[in-house]
Order: sequence, then C-alpha cells, then structure tokens
Amino acid sequence: MKKIKRLVLHIGMIKTGSTSIQYSMGESRSALLKQNIYYPTVRPFNHVATFPPLFIDDPTKSFGFRRALLPSEDKDAKVRSYRETWLREFESCEQDNFIISAEDLGLPFFRKKAVALVKEFVEPYFEEVSVIVYVRHYDSFIASHVQEVVKNGDRRDIREIVDRFMDCPPQLSYRRSIRKWIDVFGSENIIVKPFDSKVFYKGSLLADFFHALGLPADDISIPEVITNVSIGKNAVIFINKYNQIYPLFIKKDSIRKLNPERGLAQQIFPFHLFQTVGDEKFKPDLVYSAEQAKNINEEIDFINRYFSDGYQFKQVKPGTGTVKFQSAEDIPIDFFVNLVNNYNIRIETLQQTMQDVKIPLLLQIMDKFIFLKDELFKLTIYNKKRTS
Repeated sequence: MKKIKRLVLHIGMIKTGSTSIQYSMGESRSALLKQNIYYPTVRPFNHVATFPPLFIDDPTKSFGFRRALLPSEDKDAKVRSYRETWLREFESCEQDNFIISAEDLGLPFFRKKAVALVKEFVEPYFEEVSVIVYVRHYDSFIASHVQEVVKNGDRRDIREIVDRFMDCPPQLSYRRSIRKWIDVFGSENIIVKPFDSKVFYKGSLLADFFHALGLPADDISIPEVITNVSIGKNAVIFINKYNQIYPLFIKKDSIRKLNPERGLAQQIFPFHLFQTVGDEKFKPDLVYSAEQAKNINEEIDFINRYFSDGYQFKQVKPGTGTVKFQSAEDIPIDFFVNLVNNYNIRIETLQQTMQDVKIPLLLQIMDKFIFLKDELFKLTIYNKKRTS
C-alpha cells in the first residue's frame, strides 16, 4: 500500500473560524484537488460527527455525533460505518496533502488516550502528520464564547457566564487542548497560529491557513466562505433576555424537552437578521481578579512559546470592581424598530417566494390532472354567477 505524503489535522480551536475554513474547502474541493490537496467527500464539511467519535469511549459525548445518530441506529454500528468511510477516503486519495478538520479534536473530552488512537489509526496511511490549531487572545475568546453560548440558548445572566469563563474552565484551556497533541505527535509537528486578522497572511484566514501549512497560498484561488458572523452588543443582551423568558429547554416529568412556547425552538434561529441591525461590537471590559489573571497569564505564557515570527499575546492585568453590562431595558428603541422591520421584510420575502413556488407548482399539477382544470373553471363560473 502506497502511503500518502502528509495528513493535516485541523483541531480548531472553537471560535477561531473553523467553520469558514471547512466550508471554503468543502465547496471548492475540485479546485483543491488540482492543487494537490485532498479534502474528503465526507459530509458535512465539518468532520466533528464522523472522525473524533472513532477514538473516544463514548461517541455520544460528541454533540455532532448525537445529532447525526438516528433514533433507530446503533451507535457502535454508526462508528464502524464512519471508520470504513474514512479508510475508503484514505485509499482513494491520489494527492500529497489530505486534510481533516474537526474542532472537537481540541475539546477536553478528547483525551490523550484518544489522540494516541488517532496516531495509531492514521500511521499506516501517511508518511507524516501535521497538526494545526488556531487560538485567540482570552479577552477576545471570552467575548466570542459568550456570544456562542447565548446563541445556543444559555439562560444564565451574562455576568454569570462571563465570570465563569474568566475562571478559565477546561474548554477554554489551551494547555489542556494542545499539550496532549504535542505529547503524542511531537512539538515539531504542531503549528499554532493566532486568530488575529491583523496578522493573517494577505488579510485572509483561509490564505493564512494554507500559508502556515506550506501550501501554495498565492496560487490557491477559491472563494472564502464567511460563516457564523458575530452579533452585536444589543443583540447579545436581547437574546439572553429572550432565553430567560422563553427558555429553549424545559423540564417536564423530569425530562428535558424543547419548550413548545418558544418560537422556532425546533428550527434554526434567524441570527443573521441581527447582523443587519446597526449595533456595537460585543466587547465587555473584562475585570480579572488576581487569581483569574494569574490563571489566564499561565495559559498565555504556554501558548506564546509556540508562536512563530515574534508574535505574542499580551498578558492581562488584575483590576478592581466587576464587569458592567447594560440591561435589556437600556437597549435603544431604534434597535427594536430596525429588528422588527427586518423581520417583516423577511416574512414578506418568504411569502412572495412561496407564492412564486406555488403558482408554477399548481399549474404543473393541473397539467397532470386535466380534470382539475375543468373543476376549477366550473367553480370560477359558479362564483361569478353568485356574485352577479
């Protein structure tokens, strides 16, 4: 069996543009093949549901895997199916660079034992493995992560969420996320990049990703798909209040269920509408305690050792007082006016779209069933007689 030259494992971290990278590559797979880069045919383009679960004791710890698992499916059979899928992908690759992207690989539940199993799984197929990870400064990381948990329905007060993240829980620890990969694959095979648009190669995250891997970033001309764009300060405060009044989940008979009183509880919430409303950037003025600053700075010291080109994260300083947030009652009225107007435009557009779809569809149906035309014609004449 001929080995592929290199496997690239993109392990995140969370909130560092992983989805944008994944969808940009997935949508332009054919163009990448011509550049000697193989992005798998596995769907979805984010591989969190299909790759990390192969190596953990309980695959349902992966949110992506749980969503992909049908009620009638056996989880072990699902894992075996995914394993066979990946082996087929390895065997069908004719390019020198094979990329897998799954930010779950950098989460706490993916332990060192799992990383070792990844190495064991891929070694027969690849000559070398490169692990790439993006990280962002904690001030930015906390602000972005607060937005994400609020968008996912967290009903805690924002101040409580921020305080929790400033304590640097496991999911925000770079040492926990990256050290296990260094221990298993060696520091020489780990690429750590700052998620900072000011230092992206050519100002592009996608170009920076390819450039960091030594791939021909100047020659790879594919559209960069921008996804999961941030929402503003007023939107975060408003959605948090919405979550408190209409929680996404409720407990009924000791069972956690979607709240039937919450609109769109079973659908994708239209966060993109909030992006069209004029709003300030959500950037809380964080006030770290001495203990919090100490813990965060230890994380920063760790990560700074792996940056190249002299880039460094700045240390945070302890302060006094608490982080202050405006209340929902302080949101400007213009924000709500613009939000409602955007919702109305969206509803109007959807109604028109449905109308444009229904009329041709009805005509097609009537072409198939001629008698419907006759009945519709008779009904029209009858109604005219009644009203005349």
